[in-house]
Amino acid sequence: MALADDSLEPEVSVRPPSLFGSMRAALSDFFYNSWRLVPLNILWGLWFIVVVGTWSSVNLIVAAVLVPVLATPLAALARMAGLATRGESIGISDALDPLRRRLRPLVVSAIAFTVAMVILVVNVVTGLAVGGLIGVALATASAWGLLILGGFAVTWWPLLTDPVRDHLSAPNIARLCALLLLAHPLRFGVLIVVVAVIMLASTILFAAVITISVAYVTLVAAHYVLPAADRLEERLGLRMHVTGETEA
Repeated sequence: MALADDSLEPEVSVRPPSLFGSMRAALSDFFYNSWRLVPLNILWGLWFIVVVGTWSSVNLIVAAVLVPVLATPLAALARMAGLATRGESIGISDALDPLRRRLRPLVVSAIAFTVAMVILVVNVVTGLAVGGLIGVALATASAWGLLILGGFAVTWWPLLTDPVRDHLSAPNIARLCALLLLAHPLRFGVLIVVVAVIMLASTILFAAVITISVAYVTLVAAHYVLPAADRLEERLGLRMHVTGETEA
């Protein structure tokens, strides 16, 4: 694998990462870098409160317009998580890297994820409300769509902000996400469930989602996704070029 910075070239593990191991490593990274991660998590949490407040006091459409802004602190956290996973030191200035290097794909993907999520959630609610065979079919198909969207999101953010893949184009990042989900559907299905449970539980506690949960989840995803992507590229014989192109 030829990369722009050989010092960041990943060591490909023989065994795929375990979810338990990723959670344990994420906990360790969070402990040592909490003073850098928590402020960004709080920034995400404050805007999350604005989104929820807008939803309850205005309507879902207006709240949905505000949702893509959450991608900014999320991408910053994902960048730091990627650096920690790669064994690199983390600085506050690293939070700005996604804006400097990936502004366009960050904005486009944030809007795309938001639009897709709103459409699928509305379809699920509508299908359940309509009932009958058509309603159930619509709700079921949309629920599967949400699962796939969750899988794509949980792989997209770590890979888009991975320091090793700074020169890989966004379409190739998307291709790698799809290959990962196709290669390990069950493994990433479990990851999605774990992430959803952590976020749901912390949202109920509320203080946790404002201060620590998003940062911890991004660390877990980075420790789980990045080694898996490295192994998949090694198995498929993919080669990364500084131009951002991928070839077999």
